[in-house]
Amino acid sequence: MGQLCDALHNSHLDLPAWTGPQLVQALNADMKRRGCTWPDQITSPGPFLAQRLRHLPARPAVNASSTSPSPAPPAAVLVDDIAAAGRPGATPSAARVEAQRRIREVLSRNSRRSARS
Repeated sequence: MGQLCDALHNSHLDLPAWTGPQLVQALNADMKRRGCTWPDQITSPGPFLAQRLRHLPARPAVNASSTSPSPAPPAAVLVDDIAAAGRPGATPSAARVEAQRRIREVLSRNSRRSARS
């Protein structure tokens, strides 16, 4: 979980502009556009995600039916959606739940700090 959070935090993405589903959709579309498929097993999820994020724009594409992107939920939703995309139906362990709580706390602080600037 920490690796995924680091990959997102260190990326060029404007994280408050993205929703989890938008990011997953963009990653899937990029893989399809490049003629790739997702690997059956990812041994280093953080570096893999960091490499995949490099191919995405900083902000999600604007829907053709609207002139602005939809409002983004808290950044923690993004982390949950990406983690869940790799393991559908997995029951989170106590360690994972605690890691998610800490990640949400850090992302919340970062969002508040960004909003003030």
